[in-house]
Amino acid sequence: MCNRLTNSWRLATCSVTLPALKYENFDCVTFDHPIFSSNPIRSDVTNLTFNLTQWSVNLNLIIASEAGRNTGGSSRQ
Repeated sequence: MCNRLTNSWRLATCSVTLPALKYENFDCVTFDHPIFSSNPIRSDVTNLTFNLTQWSVNLNLIIASEAGRNTGGSSRQ
């Protein structure tokens, strides 16, 4: 097994509740989903739109983590 020490940049799109309207582009938010990492990882907001029909906020995020692992991230905030 080869150890890969480079970063992997992933794009994620998610729909969240209305309190997320406080974010703007390039804000750093903590993303917590087991597909990407077993720990919360920081991500940057690249696009934010308000969905009037569902009363939700659609976020586009770019997430950096260690390539080849899903246990990356940090439990530190």
